[in-house]
Amino acid sequence: MPTIETDITDVTVYVDRARVVRKGTTHLTQGEHTVTLERLPSGLVDDSVRAGGHAANVRILGVDVSRDYYTETPEADQAALQKELQDLQDQDAALADADSSEVARLEFLKNLANSSTGILPRGIAYGKAEMDSIVSFAKYVADETTVAQSRRRDITVKRRDLARQIEVAKSKLQPQYNSIERVNINVIVEATAEADLELELTYSVTGASWSPLYDIRLIENNVSVGYLANIQQTTGEDWPAVMLALSTAHPAISTTIPELDPWYVDVFQPPTPMMARMAKAPQGGAAMSAYAAAPMQADEAAAPPPPPVQFSTATVETTGTAVTFRVGRPVAIPSDGSPHKTLITNLDMDAKLDYVTVPKIAEEAYLRAKITNTSESILLPGPASIFHDDEFVGTTALETVVPHEEFEVQLGVDDRVKVERKLTERTVAKTFIGNTRKSLYAYTISVTNNLPWPAGVTIEDQYPVSRNEQIKSTLQSVAPQPTEQGDMNLLKWITEIAPAQKQDFNFSFQIEQPRDMKIRGIEV
Repeated sequence: MPTIETDITDVTVYVDRARVVRKGTTHLTQGEHTVTLERLPSGLVDDSVRAGGHAANVRILGVDVSRDYYTETPEADQAALQKELQDLQDQDAALADADSSEVARLEFLKNLANSSTGILPRGIAYGKAEMDSIVSFAKYVADETTVAQSRRRDITVKRRDLARQIEVAKSKLQPQYNSIERVNINVIVEATAEADLELELTYSVTGASWSPLYDIRLIENNVSVGYLANIQQTTGEDWPAVMLALSTAHPAISTTIPELDPWYVDVFQPPTPMMARMAKAPQGGAAMSAYAAAPMQADEAAAPPPPPVQFSTATVETTGTAVTFRVGRPVAIPSDGSPHKTLITNLDMDAKLDYVTVPKIAEEAYLRAKITNTSESILLPGPASIFHDDEFVGTTALETVVPHEEFEVQLGVDDRVKVERKLTERTVAKTFIGNTRKSLYAYTISVTNNLPWPAGVTIEDQYPVSRNEQIKSTLQSVAPQPTEQGDMNLLKWITEIAPAQKQDFNFSFQIEQPRDMKIRGIEV
């Protein structure tokens, strides 16, 4: 039963597994043979194995998978790794013993110094010791203490380094040492004459995956999307530097714009003692601010900068509903579970930029990009890092985006668009109609565009919604008229503000309630 040595030549990574292609050559004499490829990963999917190849006078009769079990791992490299780990642990034990000796030496010197505190002065008093002897003794104790402490520091540094080496050795040993199952592929062939068989084996294996990552970069008014892949695998076999393919097929700090909730007013209900104590608890909060710097003016006298570096990108193949990205350079992926990032492609997309502000929640203008996927690539769901030029400003997440589909990305806060919301009036009518109290509240929202170009801005606000039939909430005035007015008393203005201009948005509402009724939800 001849065995064959093969090399991995191609790997296709799916979202939950990988397809591996191995190729090798073996010499056959005339007759029937079983060619065996040994020690394959235990995660190999038996039904996925396929065999092919090239040879004259040879045909393949069948393929099967056998699984052997061992009480001890058979590989020689495992024994070497075990010996390396044992040697490191022995070195650490020797250093621990040396450290214990130095601790004992320091304890001895401490006791010696303490015991001499009374003896040496009495010796001088009785003329049995000289001052030089005391000085020499003190210097001896100090010097020996310094040497012992220095040795302990050296030992600590060496043990810390050894601890890292021991962890690395364990990580190399553990994934394979725990696996006592070995998988073999047996290819039954018939040779009608002596021949050299170039055998190709294909199989799927679990323990591998890839996921998309994105870098969304805003440069002036242009948006580019870096499409990356995060690949990792723990299949049990290292992949050498081969051409990888990434398939979407299934063979088996936040920049979110705040959203307004309905603003309710209702009859006041006194809290219970426990609820009152809870209401006094401090509330945590966080605010995010990122500055998008204006484009720098180039020095007219300076030499033109060198052209930007070029990136190796993937080619795209579409088959049915699946897309395959063929990475543009060989990539080696060890079976250690560590993530490996590789660039799929850089995409320049059409984008419309505007700002959204919800000043009742945060007096900040959030930059938003409405991007059209003008490429032929499907953008899969995945995290995205957001940059303004070279400044990282936050993260977001993309959903699936097909070619020519529009999607939105929040690009963080731009401090160059200033937003302010003020309570400009709060009055209670001095006269009562029957038993009814009327209160008027007025607000002004000011938006200032400090950009050198016009800014499209969407402003969202609201006035209260009554949850009690005895309480009425009515909009009294609004200027300018809102672009949209929602059922839950939401107000939305969509406008464009010229450079270096300020625009105000005003609205007021009235709350009517029974004179003796205390309400909640209208605190300002």
